[in-house]
Amino acid sequence: MDLAFDSLGNLFETDASTGNIYKYNSSGQQTIFATGLNKPAFIAFASTGDLFVSDFGSGIIYAYSTAGVQTTFASGLNHPAGITFSTPVPFEFSPEQGFILGVPLFMGMRYLKKKKAAK
Repeated sequence: MDLAFDSLGNLFETDASTGNIYKYNSSGQQTIFATGLNKPAFIAFASTGDLFVSDFGSGIIYAYSTAGVQTTFASGLNHPAGITFSTPVPFEFSPEQGFILGVPLFMGMRYLKKKKAAK
């Protein structure tokens, strides 16, 4: 399950067990936004307002227009499990290790590159 808000304050929720994406308005009223997916995992909104969904079971990333029209953004992926837009790369700094750039994972951080601090 993943949650994301659109620019109007509507909450969207993926439900892998039903293959649905639910939309909740500001009053909490639930409607089905999309159905027929194969384990929708993560969702994110682009700056255009389009909703992107990583469909874990099918290996497809779908894009939904603000009108709800579905298109295939990417296919042939091996269980896409995450998606994000405009998120800064996390980093840490220490005088001993320098900058450590990483990519967040479900249960922690996978470090991609270590660079020693200049002396």
